[in-house]
This record gives sequence, C-alpha cells and structure tokens, in this order.
Amino acid sequence: MRIGYPKLVYLDERFLSWNLWISSWVENDRDVRARAEALLERSESHIRTHKLKDCRADCLLTLKRALNQRLKALEEIHEFKKLDIPDKPKNYFELMEKIGIVRPLLLKKLLKIRNSIEHDDTDPPSYNQCKEFVDVVWYFLKSTNKLVSIKPTYYVTFQKLNGDGVETEYSGELKVEPNHFERVEICGWFPKSYLNENARRINCIPLNADAMHTKGEPWPDNKEHGEYGGKILTNTWVSGHMNLSATQRLDLVRKIMNI
Repeated sequence: MRIGYPKLVYLDERFLSWNLWISSWVENDRDVRARAEALLERSESHIRTHKLKDCRADCLLTLKRALNQRLKALEEIHEFKKLDIPDKPKNYFELMEKIGIVRPLLLKKLLKIRNSIEHDDTDPPSYNQCKEFVDVVWYFLKSTNKLVSIKPTYYVTFQKLNGDGVETEYSGELKVEPNHFERVEICGWFPKSYLNENARRINCIPLNADAMHTKGEPWPDNKEHGEYGGKILTNTWVSGHMNLSATQRLDLVRKIMNI
C-alpha cells in the first residue's frame, strides 16, 4: 500500500449516468425461462377455440401460475427483497416498478389481472379482456426474459460517451457483489474535476481510495498503465471502494437491472 493510503475522497455521482454494461455473468438453466412461457401458451390455448366461462376462468388461473412462476424465479435469482433502497415498497410489483423493471401502465394491468383472479365469486372477465391479459403477461415475460436468463456476477464496465455518442478516454470497472450494493469496488479514469477531498460538495459519493494518480505523474508501475498513453495529463486514475447512499444504490440498481 502506498504512503497516505487509503484516504477518503469524493467522486462526482454524475458518472452513474455514463454508459454501463455487464462484463461478467452466469447463464441460468433454460428451463427457468421456459416454464413461465409454457404456462402462458397453455393459458392462451384455453380460449383459442372456446369463449365459454369455464375456459376464460381456466385461462386466468393459468396466467396467474405463469406470473407466479416468473416472480418466484426473479426473486430466487436476484433477491430483490433484500435490496436496501429508500422507501422500498412491500408489494412485489411496486418494488419492480421502483427498480425500473415494470412500467406503471403494465403494473396496473398486472394488478388488474391479479384482482380478477382472486375474486373467485365473480364471473371471469370477457373474452376480449382475457386476450388483453394474455398479451400483458406475454409482454411482462418478454421484458424479464433476460433477467431470468443471466445473473450479473461482480463486474460492470462503465464508459463516458461524448455528445456524439463516441467513447471517451474516461472508463473503468465496478465490482459489485450480487444483491449487495452498499459497498462497491471501483477503478478507472476520471476527469480531475470529478474527484476532490472536499466533503462540502453536493452530489458526491464517498470513496475510500487505495490509489490515485494522474497521467502527468510518474507511475509506480509503468507497464501496468502504459496502455493509457493518450490521456490528458490531469486525468486521474483511482481505485478503491465507494460507500453509496440509499438513493445512489437505487440509481445503480436501476442501471444494472436495465442494461
């Protein structure tokens, strides 16, 4: 460890708006995705040739099974309930809306399906409504297929783009323990203005730096960083770990879940 480190600095949270992509993941069993899709197909088959009351009821009950299967898979893989985010809803659909997985209109339709199914003493919705519910669940499964197909593991790469969408020299990597966003390891290149030691600046993330260096300073190990030859002399390399606030954790969760 270099003399003077670790030390506390503050990183401008605007970097969370940079381009992010998952650089390591685990592929889940294909059956996890296929189970809900098979139930959706079965639910649609109930009303494909018949519009009778019993067929419509069977359609909705099978849709409920498809929904529950997908929700169970999402929770087993990602453990959303364990996320420490501000004002976390107790309702699972509302939690997914807050994370950015479900849009409000889709949420309302999913809740409408659930309510229609749970009121067993009432007649099932009309044939056209059942068709609409099938389409909504199809869209929900489609929008969550990637989330049940892979699970991000540890590494997320970030890159700043310029106004034309072209990659700049500012980039790095986050090491994120799955379901634990409180303490995120980070290393990368930043503009000098993004790093400071003044806690009075707002919208900054406390960062316990293990190392900091500008391009203009001599590196302890030139071989390790020789690939960054084109950078501005004041650009700063930093490595360490961030202590994210609840709001910043939510921003990062939304970004990763929607890559």
